[in-house]
Order: sequence, then C-alpha cells, then structure tokens
Amino acid sequence: MKRLRARDSNRNEARSENESEKSEELTESSVVKSDYCIVAPIDYCGTVGRSIRHFFLALIEVGQPILVLLQRKRTPFMTRCMKGASFLGTEDFLGLWLVFLQLCVNTKLARMYIILMAISMFAVGYFKAVLRLPRPRLPLVKPLELAQDWALPSNHATIASCLPMYVWIYSYIDSAALGLSSIQVVGIFIVMCSWSFSVMFSRIYIGIHSPADVVTGGILGCFLLSVFLQIDKQLDSLISQESAPWIFFLLVIFLCRLYPSVESTDPGLSDGISVLGVAFGQVLARSLRTGPILPAVLEETAALSAQTILLNCVIRMLLAGILAGSCEFLLKPMFYSAFSSFYDVFGLDFYSGSKERKQAFKDPQQRYAKHLTHSFRIPPINLEGSKDESQSEILSRLADPHFTPSSKWNIDLPVKFTIYSILMYSIVEILPVGLGFIPKHLLQ
Repeated sequence: MKRLRARDSNRNEARSENESEKSEELTESSVVKSDYCIVAPIDYCGTVGRSIRHFFLALIEVGQPILVLLQRKRTPFMTRCMKGASFLGTEDFLGLWLVFLQLCVNTKLARMYIILMAISMFAVGYFKAVLRLPRPRLPLVKPLELAQDWALPSNHATIASCLPMYVWIYSYIDSAALGLSSIQVVGIFIVMCSWSFSVMFSRIYIGIHSPADVVTGGILGCFLLSVFLQIDKQLDSLISQESAPWIFFLLVIFLCRLYPSVESTDPGLSDGISVLGVAFGQVLARSLRTGPILPAVLEETAALSAQTILLNCVIRMLLAGILAGSCEFLLKPMFYSAFSSFYDVFGLDFYSGSKERKQAFKDPQQRYAKHLTHSFRIPPINLEGSKDESQSEILSRLADPHFTPSSKWNIDLPVKFTIYSILMYSIVEILPVGLGFIPKHLLQ
C-alpha cells in the first residue's frame, strides 16, 4: 500500500510538473532583452514618484519565495480548482453574474453593482498604467496563465475585495426589505467571503501575481467599497434623472482623457471602457424608462414554489443569452465598419487593441514582456544625465521603445462602449417584451 501511494504521489507530482511545463516553456530567451528601462508616467513625478515605484518593485521581489513554494505544491486537482476560482474574477463570469442579479435577484443591487464594478476596473487599470510594475519573475516562477497587462494592483483582488462584500453588505442592510433571515444573511456572508478569498489566493497559486499585487489590490478594493457605501443611495437617485446619461457620457470622455497613454497591447483602458459601457446602458434604462419595468424573479415571486422560481430564472437567463449573442453578432461588424469610416473621413490613424494583443500572444518575445526578468529595469531614483538634459529628456532617452505609447486611436474603445451599452439597455428594456410572448401558465 505504501509503495502504491508513493507511486501515485510521484505520478501526481510528475503530472503537475508536466502541466506547468506544457502551459508555457519559460526561458530567458522568450523574453525581450534590452538595455532600456521600463518608464512609467509616475517616473515623471520626480524622485518621489520613482521612489514609490522602487518600493513596490522591492515588495514584488519579497514575495517570490511564496510563489516558488506554492509552485512546488501544485497538483492537477488543485490547479483545476484554482483556475476555476480565478474564473470567478474575470469579466466573462462577472457579466453573467450581473445579468443574474438584474433578472433574478434584485434590480437595485444590479444597478449599484455595475457602477461599483466600473469604478473598480477603471481605477485598477489607471494605477497599473501609472505604475507599470511587472508580474512574477521568470523563469523562477512558471505562470499557468498568460497576461498582457501590468501587475500591481491585481484586478482580480480589487474586484474580489469589493464586489462580493458589497453584495453581503447590501443584503445585511436591506435584509428586512429583502425578506432575508439572519441565517440567510450569515450564509451569504460565508459564500461571499469564500468567493473573495479563493479568487485572491488563486492568482498567487497560478503564479500570475505576487502577494504584493494581491494585497495592494485588496486594499484598493476595500477603499473603493468604503467610499462607495457612502454615496450609493445618492448615485441611485442621480442616475434616475433625465440628464444622467449626458452627465455619465461626459464623465466617460473625461476619464478617457485622464487615463495615461498606453502601448497598443495594453488592455486596461479597453476593459474599463467596456464595463463603463455596461454601466451606461443601466443608466440609460434607469433614466428613460421607455419600456415596462421588469422586477427580478425574487422580487415578484415570493408566493411561488422553489421549482417555479428556478424555472423563471432559467428562462430569463436563456433569453438574455440569446439576446446578448444576437446583439454582439449583429452589431460588432456593423460598428467596426461605421467607426472605421468615421476615422477615415477625418484622416485619423487607428488600430484594434484586441488584434494587437492576439498578435502579441503569438510572439514568444512579447508574450512575457511584462514579467520580471534579469533584464527588466526601471529608471533609477536619481537620474544621471548631462546638465543640458531635462528630466523628461533623460526618461525619454531611457524608455524602452517596445512600450512606447501608441499615437493612434484605438477603435475598440468606441465600438465596445457602444455595443455593451446597447446590450445592457436591451436586457433591461427589451427582454420584458420577449417575456410577454411566453404563456403565463408556464411561468407560474
């Protein structure tokens, strides 16, 4: 028996090692080697800005032994679990979760949830672009996922520390209005805490984030949540005004202008604009109210059986999936063509960030360019140059040309903002029309 267990253990370890090696063969030759420095916008803030960046880089280095230890403990089963937990913090899952909250749980919670999500994702992308700090060291750490954005703060950690906790706090504060018992509130707390912890831990286990990235992201998420809790009721009242869509749209343009310039493969701004588009669809539906108001399933079916409630939820989610797939399939090529023509008319050079990222994934030299390697350098705290050189000139001379901010327009920004706005607006306003064609006796 002991020999069989030893064999099984050795097989599991071998599988784990093979999975790590097959996921990506990481060598120093697969990473861009350069004598340049990775210059970030914060470097232009003087010695204070560069000191902050060196401090965070040192924190990233401190956490490397933890990543190496977890890497040695990887097993196929645990790896599958951690990849599943990591998926709970992705935009794909959060989009499904948002639609579920909107159609099945509570419409007000869904409205506030997407606004908080948009704030969180834009804030994370902004700080990543300002700091430009690397992901874990290669080849010391073998990540199980690919990533093309910068590391600190962790997007997953920020979202996991504020969004699940907001669901619980909302449930706790409005438990009487929602008809929740104390046991149910405690159950929601346990589920949300488990969700939050598993997502954050998975990013360290997978080797795509250092502990410093996750901790920083968690602190940022807690800060955003604490501020949002002070203004969520005022925001809900504000977005019901007729002028709310115009105010929101102007705010989005201001945020785009505020965002630091990024290279063509950086997805931070594109992801933030996509979520802002979803939030804009909610604001538009809330302020106009052109169609019938569709309460969530749990808001109107208190007297129905659990089986009937489940059936209502499944039908609504299926209709939402069909509507979302149809909208994206039909609208995406149409809007890409429309905005391409618009840019051509005004003589503006443009590119598609999503296509640039796909090309970068195929290039072994660019695939891991944002990881920490022996050739990764950031500008020194005290810059050295000739007396005639200014700080900006020295930094420009040191800057790695691979990460030069793109001077072209990213066509993905207006396309994704428009598509996701229409998509969310359709789920809130058009979906009730589709439900009207379903015989009522099937939903009761």
